[in-house]
Amino acid sequence: DDHDKHDDHAKHDDHDKHDDHAKHDDHDKHDDHDKHDDHDKHDDHDKHEDHAKHEDHDKHDDHDKHDDHDKHDDHDKHEDHAKHDDHGHGAHAVDPHIFLDPVNAQKMVKTIEKTLSKADPEHAKQYAANAKKLLSELDHLTHETEEELEGLKEARFIVFHDAYRYFEERFGIEATGSITLSPETSPSVSRIKEIRTTLDKTKVSCVFSEPQFPTKLVDTVIADTKTKKETLDPLGATLEPGTGLYSKLIANMAASFKNCLGS
Repeated sequence: DDHDKHDDHAKHDDHDKHDDHAKHDDHDKHDDHDKHDDHDKHDDHDKHEDHAKHEDHDKHDDHDKHDDHDKHDDHDKHEDHAKHDDHGHGAHAVDPHIFLDPVNAQKMVKTIEKTLSKADPEHAKQYAANAKKLLSELDHLTHETEEELEGLKEARFIVFHDAYRYFEERFGIEATGSITLSPETSPSVSRIKEIRTTLDKTKVSCVFSEPQFPTKLVDTVIADTKTKKETLDPLGATLEPGTGLYSKLIANMAASFKNCLGS
């Protein structure tokens, strides 16, 4: 009996040890599983951080590209502005003074004749006859003005504001600059200094004012110089109402150029 009890006790101990060992194995497996989960989580976290860094980097790259694009736009705007200031006329400026070229005036006459004839067909023949006569007069005006300004192609002059591009291009003369780019805006002190520098460097012989604006600015520009001044009237402000005003407008402008630049 004692022997049997001893055997049972030994078996019981073995069984307990086996249970403890199994529990230990289960615990180890559980620990391993936890470690594996933690490792997976760590990997996921690293991947997430790497992805976030990559996204941040992409955003940074996009931001840099955007900044570069903005800088490029600003640079383009700055260059366009500089071109406008340097050239006077401005490469992209809209010049409404198209009528100062008699060839453009002829195109306007043709359009007016067609429009009136369509709106009032009963008098279409009269419109056509008037247009034909006026076109001939404009031909004569163009040739006459070309001859009058022929010897002034090398002359240096400054206009009050940038309004004469079409006239200049048609008749082969060119302003060295303008006192103001827009008559509604008074030139700054630095602008006046620039004009004075231009007078000295390019030997400008005449500065033109306009009847609609005070001559004080022109007087300031040419003060203490030998530069002459004259008036240009691009809108016909000094003309008396009547017929043939356009021809008088162009003829008067040509006379002003010749009077101030011809000697």
